[in-house]
Amino acid sequence: MLPKSRHLRDLVHFIRYRNPENGVFDSNVLSVFDLLYREYSALLRPLAARLRNSSTYTSENIIWTLLSEILEDELFSDLAVAPQVLLKNLLRDPAMLTSQQASFVQKRASLDFVVYNRVTNMPVLAIEVDGFAYHENNPAQQVRDDLKDAICRAHKIRLLRLPTTGSGEETRIRSELAAALG
Repeated sequence: MLPKSRHLRDLVHFIRYRNPENGVFDSNVLSVFDLLYREYSALLRPLAARLRNSSTYTSENIIWTLLSEILEDELFSDLAVAPQVLLKNLLRDPAMLTSQQASFVQKRASLDFVVYNRVTNMPVLAIEVDGFAYHENNPAQQVRDDLKDAICRAHKIRLLRLPTTGSGEETRIRSELAAALG
């Protein structure tokens, strides 16, 4: 079945023309962020049906749903997740910040998600969802991302960035959580 988009249809025809023996095949690389597009793998339909709509950003709703389901596993049962956590609420010693970092934190800088221990309330893993149009293509946002990365490193807050152009998000999240619990 050919895609409806003229550009994608042309690309499919070009691939078939240049590589007639192998043709076009479905990739086995899967990303939960494929849900951002109209046509996505049938393997993602169950996740699409369960999406929580608590954010204005679909990419964050995808990760919120995925995180909530991961944290239902016995291995992670002592963890919880909070969305849009202000950085200033996580920092024990704001005096460690540079003046640029302090200014950034005071302007309500936040992390998309923070997974924390239910008993100690200590952060275990922070997660940032990086949409291509907003992050990769925006020098001002890259400066803010670099500041956030430096602040998290200085305060030993484990940070996982999930670009919407990546793949294997569930595996990456599980791996980072397991390593953090170590």
